[in-house]
Amino acid sequence: MNIVEHYLQRYSSPQRLVQENPDPRLGFIVVVPACREEKLIQALTSLFHCSPPQSHTAEVLVVMNLPENAPAETIRQHKQWVEETQQWIHQHQRNELVFHVVNAFFPAKYAGVGMARKTGMDEAVRRFYAAGNFNGMIISFDADCTCEHNYFTAIEEACSQSFVAPGYSLWFEHPLEGEEYPPAIYHAILLYELFLRYYVEILRWCRFPFAFHTLGSSFAVSLKAYCMQGGMNKLKAGEDFYFLNKIMMLGSYSEINTTTVYPSPRMSDRVPFGTGAAVSSIVRNNDKSYPVFHPRAFYALKELFDEIEQYYDCPAASINTHIHGYAEPLRTFLHKNKAEDAILSIRENCASPRSFRKRFFQWMNGLQVLHYLNQSHSSFYQKIPVADAVEKFVNEKIEKQNFSSPRQMLEYLRKRQKSSSYLPPW
Repeated sequence: MNIVEHYLQRYSSPQRLVQENPDPRLGFIVVVPACREEKLIQALTSLFHCSPPQSHTAEVLVVMNLPENAPAETIRQHKQWVEETQQWIHQHQRNELVFHVVNAFFPAKYAGVGMARKTGMDEAVRRFYAAGNFNGMIISFDADCTCEHNYFTAIEEACSQSFVAPGYSLWFEHPLEGEEYPPAIYHAILLYELFLRYYVEILRWCRFPFAFHTLGSSFAVSLKAYCMQGGMNKLKAGEDFYFLNKIMMLGSYSEINTTTVYPSPRMSDRVPFGTGAAVSSIVRNNDKSYPVFHPRAFYALKELFDEIEQYYDCPAASINTHIHGYAEPLRTFLHKNKAEDAILSIRENCASPRSFRKRFFQWMNGLQVLHYLNQSHSSFYQKIPVADAVEKFVNEKIEKQNFSSPRQMLEYLRKRQKSSSYLPPW
């Protein structure tokens, strides 16, 4: 039994959702969860106008979902949107790009974006299996996004190289101006994207191997990697962060910066955190600064990461001495999480400093780093405005810059991150 068959038997949603047989040349499936989404047709139109893949066909699978206990009026409106989407699909089929819609009602306990994304991605596994293609790519998109016209061809180009990564983060840019939203929303999304790019940039400076963006609207994962890591989770929020961190642990994760996804900057109250929730919080609180993690918390991490390989062969009795030399917030976190025991356990199963480093970062993964940052800011560091954090970090650790505005900072970080793909220091 191969990994795909094993996944379908053990982890996937039980029934087939799309009855039409897939094209034997199917190579890419875009999964789009949608719940009461007014911009869905705009998103689908954007995908429809993309140049199709050259050597494979593609599908777009829309999972239109609601909780089973949704109010009657919400269900009525949902059914109307499903009908409108089906009508649109009927008028927009192409041989090389086929659209499908799935109408799903989930138990209230699980209803949410994670369950919807999992349902669509599990169906993608099923369709690749039926097509006999075990090298397919599952692509994640959101129902309020648009994309550049070379979306499919850029992903296909990355997948045509001699080595195909288990997953890719796709380049994204939120709109920073326009007529569609009030100025306060564009300002809020500017601050939030500035935070996202600051967070990734400073972790890359720390030489953290999993320093990639984790937006649900802009990633692709190979069929085999998806199945190997147990598929998407059912979380109501943060499903993308948790899922992609599992994919990154396979190693060789990468990014595609040659096309662009344009996520919506809109407010949302559907989930407790993420883009929509952050924009809502900034706007409602009239927050002009958006406090974020202090750079000094990351500086301490870099000191640890730079010394990782030394722990491979240092005397066991000196491990605690080394840990005691770190800044108090990091030292406290490492002791609380039994880092010394983890290091000793990892050493017993490693044959080289390089393998030790890999195993260490499977322990000190993206979730652990986030826990450290949250804990250190609850007791030691004070969060500071995102613009202050970026200015401090860039001028202290990268190069001297005289920024005139948060927008200039964002453009600076966009340019740095788009100009070259990140090569994790494994």
